[in-house]
Amino acid sequence: MNLKKSIHSVALRSVFSLAVVALAMLSLAGTAHAAPPGGAGKAGAPKAVCNDFPQVSWWGALTHERVIRYVKRKHNGNWKPYLAKWEKQKSRLTDIYKRNGTVVIKKFNIKLKGQPLADYIQTVGKRISVTKCLSVQAAKEEGAKQGK
Repeated sequence: MNLKKSIHSVALRSVFSLAVVALAMLSLAGTAHAAPPGGAGKAGAPKAVCNDFPQVSWWGALTHERVIRYVKRKHNGNWKPYLAKWEKQKSRLTDIYKRNGTVVIKKFNIKLKGQPLADYIQTVGKRISVTKCLSVQAAKEEGAKQGK
């Protein structure tokens, strides 16, 4: 009886792991694109100019407002360290991809290799582009405030 429960438990974990990977791949394939500028529901200077962040399941609900608040709170409004973090992340991912390696997102038990990893690298690049846009807009707003 214990063996039967053990086999059933292993089978359920395998099915669950496959489902998580499938959802991650769908997330990368179907929703990991940036929206065009001026998309619906946008208000405020950065959002009116910058694309939306790509959506990746393990990034959570990534919005302009959340990233702006994070940079203000963690980096005192200095965008350079935040951008450097993501550029370094992209560089590491690219290196792993070139070596035909695998990236593991431990928290979600997701493994990316080959084309899924290449797609994720492109998505990280889009995140960097949106972040750069937000940093430029923040600098413009700061300059406008100082000019008044």
